[in-house]
Amino acid sequence: VGDKVEVRSRSAYEKNSSQPPLVWSSEGVGTYDISDLSPDIKQDRGTSIVIHLKDDFIEYIDEKRIESILKKYSNFVNFPISLNGAKVNTMEAIWSMDPKDIDDEKYSAFYKYIAHAY
Repeated sequence: VGDKVEVRSRSAYEKNSSQPPLVWSSEGVGTYDISDLSPDIKQDRGTSIVIHLKDDFIEYIDEKRIESILKKYSNFVNFPISLNGAKVNTMEAIWSMDPKDIDDEKYSAFYKYIAHAY
């Protein structure tokens, strides 16, 4: 899908706040580079993934297309995934929760999502 992938990351730990963000990059040929992220590229704490798309896969530049893929494959990840500042994975993974914390509403929302019954 991409010619190059970059994973940009800045530590969330206060003790590491003075360290520059890092970027892992690869062109998919079996090697990768890790270096400091250029100071002219903003990276808040956390991780950003940047895919430099090949011309044949330009359909993935559409935000709605990316959102649908993220929701389909990452909706139950127990860590927030954001796309342009909006949280994408909105369903809680009820199997990872304490059963006493799951009420009828959570069960119902989970079932409706899985069964596409909304």
